[in-house]
Amino acid sequence: MIRILTYNSKTNKPEYLPNASLDDIPISKNRMWIDIEAISNHEINYLADNFSLHPLALEDTKNQNQRPKIEEYGDYIFIVLHTIHFTKPHSIKIREIHFFFNENFLISIHQHPEQSIESVIEKNSISDFCLLRSGIDSLLHLVCDQIVDSSFPILDGISKEIAKLESSLWKDQNKNLVESTLSIKRALLKMKRTLSPQRDVFQYLSRYDSKFISEKVRLYFRDVFDHLTRIHESIELERDLLGNLLDAYFSLVSQKTNETVKNLTLVSFIFLPLTFLTGFFGMNFTNIPFDNDSLLYLTISLVGILPIGFLIYFWKRRWL
Repeated sequence: MIRILTYNSKTNKPEYLPNASLDDIPISKNRMWIDIEAISNHEINYLADNFSLHPLALEDTKNQNQRPKIEEYGDYIFIVLHTIHFTKPHSIKIREIHFFFNENFLISIHQHPEQSIESVIEKNSISDFCLLRSGIDSLLHLVCDQIVDSSFPILDGISKEIAKLESSLWKDQNKNLVESTLSIKRALLKMKRTLSPQRDVFQYLSRYDSKFISEKVRLYFRDVFDHLTRIHESIELERDLLGNLLDAYFSLVSQKTNETVKNLTLVSFIFLPLTFLTGFFGMNFTNIPFDNDSLLYLTISLVGILPIGFLIYFWKRRWL
């Protein structure tokens, strides 16, 4: 799917084509935004021939397995960014968006529908499409800002999941807590591995003196870099919370195990003298020891008194 937005500075009128083809792409110096979803080799070859895109950048676009980066090719800048999507509970999927841009055009390429792109388009009505009036660099900032800010709802969802795990720890000690915690930690690690290189990209855009980005827009890219820094700090905080949650869980399990072992030890201690007495008098003797009524009654009394005495003693020591 190809969408084209063009802006003619002479007539001051934008034009938006939501379902365009390659023939609709204007080869002119008017500002334009070309968004391509699920790009084909034919479309890549067309862009290479008409926009003089470097073969190395086009090879990266074909492979769709690149880390976030920014490269300048003289007449334009090539950027690779990643977006984060939930695929199932506690699991995320990383997708790539590739950008080619200079002062005249912005080409965005992605293989799947991207909510960040849709949000930028939806916020601007077709009749008053003013994205390109302020320049390609401003348009690029809006798209990048949406890409970065789309991570905040994901982090909010993860925070809620961690809060639920904390509640289950103190209430019912959910047996799946360890599995869920490790799954969330893997998702956070994947987010960190994805978003950390993007900080370098936006730091470059906010500080590097490029002819394609004005000083005014560089200030806005600093704000995007600040958002990424906040996201990175939130990820570290959530990982620390998960580590503390696991430590608390294992401490509770260890405490319960110790309580169980202590109770079993007390029970065995109570029955130890009884086992000795019954075992001693259960042996075969020619002459049974204490073979008179008083000593026999005393022995039988000890069988009943010792357990009760031990229970009272344990209760006073608060072992029971």
